[in-house]
Amino acid sequence: MQKHIFVLALIFFLTGCQGIYDTYNFDIQDNRPLIPLDSDNEWVYRSDEYEGEIRYWIDSVFVYEYQDESIEMYSVKFDEGWTGEYLAFYYHGSFSQTLFWDIEPENPELCFKYPVNTGDQWINDYHFDYLIAPYHRIDTYTCDSRSRVIAVPAGEFRCYDYKIERNIIRPESLTYSLNYYFSPGIGLIAIKRTESDTDNPDQFTEIWERKLISHKIR
Repeated sequence: MQKHIFVLALIFFLTGCQGIYDTYNFDIQDNRPLIPLDSDNEWVYRSDEYEGEIRYWIDSVFVYEYQDESIEMYSVKFDEGWTGEYLAFYYHGSFSQTLFWDIEPENPELCFKYPVNTGDQWINDYHFDYLIAPYHRIDTYTCDSRSRVIAVPAGEFRCYDYKIERNIIRPESLTYSLNYYFSPGIGLIAIKRTESDTDNPDQFTEIWERKLISHKIR
């Protein structure tokens, strides 16, 4: 009888703790990419800044020859409603699953290291010479968490949380922070932008630039 009570108590203890561990203690142990790059994959988002939906989809795949390396590039289109369609290029690094968003490997526009440890930090110094004026931005990346639970219209997802402290130097001086939330194997779940009030620097405004509504993964 005592043995049965002990077994039941153990099962109850493990079952009761499972949700706590899943939410707070266990990092994601996953070899899947931050964004599954495959033809016809699609993600639909909602934004605090736009009416309607924002749709991303992988439009085509091509090979980009850079020095002695052949890089498989994914052409990603996104539609922000009335603002029209835009185009970006995604690829993964050769020796890791780090995600790059540009076509020049030595000067990526965005770079999410993966796999990564909580607390890891790196700097991405991005510059581009536009026809009108040069653009220069310094991003300081920090992996704040590998198991952040984020609730969006598409459901709850455990995410890698990348915080970016952004300092735009040219053409205008501007600073703010961004949090990118990725669920491996599914993709970008949300983007949150935090800005300080110009009149009261101690007060901050949070704007959700993206919240996942639905996704289609091959």
